Amino acid sequence: MPEIVNAAFFPAGTILIGTDGYKAAIESATLTPTTPTEKFRDVGGGIQTVSGAPEWDLTITLAQDLKTASSLSQYLITEQGKKKIVVFTPQTGGKGFTITALIIAAGVGGAANAVAKSSVTLPCDGQPVIA
Repeated sequence: MPEIVNAAFFPAGTILIGTDGYKAAIESATLTPTTPTEKFRDVGGGIQTVSGAPEWDLTITLAQDLKTASSLSQYLITEQGKKKIVVFTPQTGGKGFTITALIIAAGVGGAANAVAKSSVTLPCDGQPVIA
């Protein structure tokens, strides 16, 4: 049996929301599935485990920018409640994940003498397309 090589990486990729790129504003991004599972125990003592389709969320930690009109911070506020196509490519040169996300406004503010950061979780429709 062959040993499979793992090309582990430090994320240095891209995120496009619609046609705009926001990699300079994002500290971290994670596309996370939540997969429902259920166990069926039959009267004979058998156990069957089944799973449903995963629900996906895109969690982003961003540096707030309330000066630049086209910043990610302002985009999330002005586009709140709209669904947008997101292409998340977590590794430069790797495959991208395309999914429809519901835009949610991120928080505003932070500690003195520090970069003002916010985290926001964007619920997604369906399954990502990997290409």
